[in-house]
Parts: sequence; structure tokens; C-alpha cells
Amino acid sequence: MDIEAKILINHKPQAINHSTPTPEEKKKDLTATPQNRLATSITKEYQGALNKGGFIGILDEDFISTIDFSEGTARLKEDITQRFTIETLRENEVENKNFDYILLKSLYSIIFQAKDTIKDTKVYINRKDLEHFTGMQSRGENINDFIKKVNSFNSAYGFLPNGSHYKMLTYIGYKQETGVFSFDVTFLLELIKIQQTEKIINKTEKKKIIQANHSFLIHSDITNEKDKIAVFIVGRMEQLLISAGKVRKPHIAIKTIIKDINQLKEKIEEQTEAKLINQILKRHFTKAYKLMKTKTDFYKYFIDLEIPELISTKTTFETDTIHIKHKGINKNYKC
Repeated sequence: MDIEAKILINHKPQAINHSTPTPEEKKKDLTATPQNRLATSITKEYQGALNKGGFIGILDEDFISTIDFSEGTARLKEDITQRFTIETLRENEVENKNFDYILLKSLYSIIFQAKDTIKDTKVYINRKDLEHFTGMQSRGENINDFIKKVNSFNSAYGFLPNGSHYKMLTYIGYKQETGVFSFDVTFLLELIKIQQTEKIINKTEKKKIIQANHSFLIHSDITNEKDKIAVFIVGRMEQLLISAGKVRKPHIAIKTIIKDINQLKEKIEEQTEAKLINQILKRHFTKAYKLMKTKTDFYKYFIDLEIPELISTKTTFETDTIHIKHKGINKNYKC
């Protein structure tokens, strides 16, 4: 591969205030992530985990600052005997236009690929490596916009099926002298861990194995695309193609895609005019079909892949279905 994204791991948070690391320190602490690809959860329960309405939610800054998320529980700081339920937190969720779900998925992907080298919950990511991985510019005047995006993650919480609660991700800061961003990623590590430890029985070998739970067919620089809904559509198509396994004619209803992508669902529900709904569907699906060809390996991974570029309308999206064809997986595929 021609892109090498690196993550700088440091087990002592205060190290971000130190001077620029020596070449020896850099050599020791830099860990290469193997792919410039997004890690997409394909297990049904976790497919939308990092999207709106999934296993995360955004809270008001003042409200979340009153909560203690230590040890996987959400308690009131002033009275730790008072616990918050998922329902209570959901009721207090707010909108935040600066919250970039695709950037979050990109950070998750970097952490996923470096997970075996992370021995603590805090990670330091080199700015240049982050730019290289995401395709986003974070230097010069762009640094403030980028910081605003990652800072919005501080107002989010995450939860797991076992009932535990966490701060979703904490942006600790950016050290200009070293060009390093630092984050606490406790929840993302727990989310990865719970997927990695779910096991099934291999009937042939009669032993337990870790079930494949992520795929890596989407280029990570898709993060920089402005049409985030189109990117979500691409991700949903990846989940369909991979989860279908050996099925060479997978299909998905347009209404299912809309239901699974809350941002698209809400956008359609806000409109009453057929013309505007038609424009929404055309804009996002047209872009998604283009991205599938330019920002994914779908057509390299699957032999003779055919994805009909179906554009639904207000009167057809309830019944339209995308029928896909291919001739199996390319055994010689290399990303």
C-alpha cells in the first residue's frame, strides 16, 4: 500500500507537554497502522454503533460535565449514588452540527488497526499522519475547524449492550510544538474489545474462534467528503456485501437504507413536497454510487460486480430494491 498512517502511543498523558521527541523516542513509540481503510463493523448488532441513534449520543456540555463515567457507570458527580439510565441520557440528547460521525469512524479505524499496541486508554496521533489517513487538512487556518470538530466529541457518551456507560471519546488537546493530538479512547477500545471477544464454534475443527467482525474496503480519505450521508450509504452497502458472504445476488430495500441512516431518514421526514424529497434522494444516492467506484475497493474485491444505480423518488422508495450481482470474491485481491 502507498499510504502508511501512524499512531503515536504514549502511556503517560503528561508527556504531551514535553519537547519534541528524539528520533530514538519516535522510533520506539510510532506504530504503523496497516491499511488506509476504514474499519466497518459488519456484525448486525454493531453496524450502526457509531452513527446517530446507535451506541452513542450527544449531550449538552453543561449536563455531561455533571456526570462521572468512571468504571463504566454514569453517576452524578455530586452524588455518586444517583445513577443515570440509558433512557434518561437519551431524553437529554441534543443536536450538534459540528459533530462529524465520519471523522469519528476514521479515528475508530486508526485505533482498531493499532489496538494490539495500545496498552493504555490514551493515544497520541501525529497531525500529519491524521491528515494522511483522513484526507482532511488540519494545518494553518484549518486547525481551528478541525479542533472544533474533535472537541465536539467531548459532549458525547457511549454505551454497550452489557449496560456500561462511558465518555464516548475525550479530546485532550493538541500540542503545536510536537504536532500531536491526544485523546482518551476508553469507550472505543471497549467497543472493539466486545466485538473481538464474541466467539462462535468452528464445527469443522471443533474449537472456538473469533468471528470476523470488520471489513476494510472503503478508503479512509472518504472522511473528507462533504456529503456525509452519501458516505453512510457507501458504508451500508459494504455491510450488505460482506455480510451476504457467498450469496452472489444480495439485495437491499431503499427504505431499509433510509431507516438505517438516521440523518437521511430525518432529512426526508422534514419534507412534505415530493420535489424536495426527490432531490434529496437523487443527490445522496448519485454521490454514493460515484464514491463506490472511486473511494472503495468493491469492484476489485468482488468479481464482475454490478450495482444498479437506482434513484428512487417519493412514490417509489417504499418499494424499490437494489439487486446486486457478482461472481464471487477475487482471491488475488490486494488493497
